[in-house]
Amino acid sequence: ATDSQLVYELQTQFEQDEADFDELQKNALQIAIDGLNRLRNLTDGEKLPSRLTAEAFRRMGDILLRTNQIDEARDCLIRAENGFRELQLQSVDRMEALRGLVETYWSRHDLEIDAESEDSKLKWSQLATEAARTLFELAPTIENRLILSRALFHESQTEYDEADWGQPLLSLEMRLAEVQKL
Repeated sequence: ATDSQLVYELQTQFEQDEADFDELQKNALQIAIDGLNRLRNLTDGEKLPSRLTAEAFRRMGDILLRTNQIDEARDCLIRAENGFRELQLQSVDRMEALRGLVETYWSRHDLEIDAESEDSKLKWSQLATEAARTLFELAPTIENRLILSRALFHESQTEYDEADWGQPLLSLEMRLAEVQKL
């Protein structure tokens, strides 16, 4: 669909009494992605994706995930990850690229949970922590410290969720019962 068709459809959906806001967001982001891609094509000298394009794909992936379109969401998140990785190699947007990678990896983690995938969710949490750690090392600001803290917490929670805790919990319960007897 052309931009004008998508804008018209978007406008029509807004005018309906029962607008589906996930669908509206998805359509609006698709318009943005199409426009950003056309803009990139106009400046042929720029080979790497812009931060806005990568961010648009990440947000589109999140919306598609919320609407349970797993394969399409995964495709958008892969494109976002590739875009942010390429941007990370540039010195200009390196910190923004790392922030984008952290968010993309968290989204990918959530996607693999929703997809009930055999793919390790822990891998995505670990990649987010690695990107957050690099970000903090580049610029140890309070914001980046919070991002790293959140990443470490997220990774710990994922590790706990993926572990087989049946036996250690049983052992702990037996010890607590023993302590209560004393």
